Amino acid sequence: AGKASTGKGSVLLESSVATEFLSVLASSFSSENVQKGKSLLVGRMGEQVVSEKINIVDNGLLRGGTGSRPFDAEGTPSMEKKLIREGRLAGYLYSLYTAAKDGTTSTSNAVRHGIHGTPVVGISNLYLESVSDEFICSLDALVTQIERGLLVTEAMGVHTANPITGEFSIGVTGLWIERGRIVRPVKEAVLSGNILGFFGNVAAVSDDLRFYGKIGAPDILIEDTDISG
Repeated sequence: AGKASTGKGSVLLESSVATEFLSVLASSFSSENVQKGKSLLVGRMGEQVVSEKINIVDNGLLRGGTGSRPFDAEGTPSMEKKLIREGRLAGYLYSLYTAAKDGTTSTSNAVRHGIHGTPVVGISNLYLESVSDEFICSLDALVTQIERGLLVTEAMGVHTANPITGEFSIGVTGLWIERGRIVRPVKEAVLSGNILGFFGNVAAVSDDLRFYGKIGAPDILIEDTDISG
């Protein structure tokens, strides 16, 4: 296996890897974290925070979803809510307790760890989707759009990303792409940047939304990323 070329390039995240990056961002939607100042999204309501080509949704009513349920841990009926609408921050996740603090209503996101635990804020089924069909195509078609870049099949230590500053530097393996063709495997490369900037550069997604536990994503094409070999 060869190395990645160092510099700016496109990154195509397989859905399993995309969900790992999405999980870093997910903690910032928690009103608990927002109220404690431990979120990237403090004070950003209504602002453009990621690419206008994507929505991020939390849906407790998703058919067959791991996190689907009729009610949350406080008995609030489950619902679907857009947290990101066309790249703009549209909402946080609330329990009754955190909603009362902000003078708003629960989004049915109270979860209990164990029967006697105090409810905390957590996701139901959280996923990323394209805002329209024009940014959706097959994985193969996404590869052909890449002039130079990396198809990432595995990432090591995504959990080391800082959820409060959004900074990350993560080791990845995958396949190097030049002029729309896969040319060689890449054993060790490093992606670095900021998680909001990263999701801010989403150019397109695949037509294959997959869930890994409670978090779902398609394959995602991200442009203008720092890659080092």
